[in-house]
Amino acid sequence: MVGNPDATKVDCPESVLKGHHRQQYDTPNKAVFQSSMVARNLPITPYTYRLTQEQIDQFHRDGFLVVKAADMWTKDELQLLLDSTAEIDSWPEQAGKWMKYYEKQLSPTGEKLLCRIENFVDYHAGMKYLLAGEKLTSLSGQLFGEAATLYKEKINYKLPGGDGFAPHQDVAAGWWMYGQSVHISTLIAVDHAHVENGCLEVVRGKHNQGMLSDPWKEVDPAHVANSKWEYVETAPGDCVFFDSYVPHRSSINKTTKPRRVLYATYAKASEGEWRAQYYADKRLSFPPDIERTNGLKYEYKI
Repeated sequence: MVGNPDATKVDCPESVLKGHHRQQYDTPNKAVFQSSMVARNLPITPYTYRLTQEQIDQFHRDGFLVVKAADMWTKDELQLLLDSTAEIDSWPEQAGKWMKYYEKQLSPTGEKLLCRIENFVDYHAGMKYLLAGEKLTSLSGQLFGEAATLYKEKINYKLPGGDGFAPHQDVAAGWWMYGQSVHISTLIAVDHAHVENGCLEVVRGKHNQGMLSDPWKEVDPAHVANSKWEYVETAPGDCVFFDSYVPHRSSINKTTKPRRVLYATYAKASEGEWRAQYYADKRLSFPPDIERTNGLKYEYKI
């Protein structure tokens, strides 16, 4: 459990779009996928949102940048984001494909809770459109200053009673292993995220100080205590771009509703395409629950 009494808030006004209905987007057939996009009034190649120089400068100064849903998505794209997440929520566990992970609820009952699903864009056309398409890769490229490519993706569920994440930097989780210099993760809110349900917390400007821990370790307690933590509250569709050296954390979900967020992480295309290798290696070192061998101990480090 992570207690965060000293964090302040980053101003993030709420989105006005609420509610969604379910449709199917998980067909691998290109023609069917394209027709579903046209039916929703979505371009096959989405328009490119251009960041201002002020936004780019802010990202490099602070280590993160918030872009509101209204500036990121059309109404149909936001609906697709909500629908697609709802569909993936109900996918069964299936070995060798998407990767579902569980945790025990922080309560006396210790109920098993879904906490995360990864490696799903190859099995869902709507998510591929949103996460591996032109818009988000272009925005990450603008922040890198060169072309970007998708490195990994996940949905963090944080269901009621779900645990938080201790202070850490993503780079410490072995993200240097493939010779990449830096990554940019995009948090995309699915549900409203706020202090009570464990929204993202960041430290502004410390990304320029390098790794603040040993590899595979959380941020050193001295850095945690001497840092100014800020809550980043988000509404559905809001995006938070942050680089892999930004210290961040979150607390438990103390409410009765889920707090789902998407994370799409991008790397510099010039440093190679490593997504397939990343997931192949993860299946060996920390496989999803359905692929685990009884009697073996698996440790999630950071």
